Amino acid sequence: MSFDYKTAFLEGHAFNCYVADLLRHFGVPDVQVPELWDEEKAVNRFDKTVNEKDVLVGDLVLEIKSRNLKFESFEDFPYDKILIDTVHGYDSKAIKPFAYVMVSQITGKMFAIAGATRPNWSTGQIHDPQRNVVYEAYFATKRNCRPFIDLVDILLEMQSDRASQV
Repeated sequence: MSFDYKTAFLEGHAFNCYVADLLRHFGVPDVQVPELWDEEKAVNRFDKTVNEKDVLVGDLVLEIKSRNLKFESFEDFPYDKILIDTVHGYDSKAIKPFAYVMVSQITGKMFAIAGATRPNWSTGQIHDPQRNVVYEAYFATKRNCRPFIDLVDILLEMQSDRASQV
């Protein structure tokens, strides 16, 4: 079985738009979803990894990770460790994400993990059954997680602080 990258990119982009729409709904300004990456036009997959941005809030990058898991919040996330990204993927990024947003593809619920928690992450091996490969990956624990609305509040506060400085 070969992995369908095009379908995965389309599904991922739909969740990027879902999160961006919720941020806008809560009044977060300057939210953008970059154009969907076209594999045929890209120089190579490495460029995608280095420069990928799922959702932009001003100059901040949010990485959206949707999973086919049922959860309502980080408290009932079905695993003790939360997969953040592959070590190669994260380490290759030119701009590290301000936060990761974990989305349940089943419930639509989400939670956030601040990029600033990186010193608390662990590494471990994970087997990707769809691609049949083993990756070195970064993991966070539930103590590093926050409700999605906390991320919204932080983004609104940051925008308010920036506006008052102008």
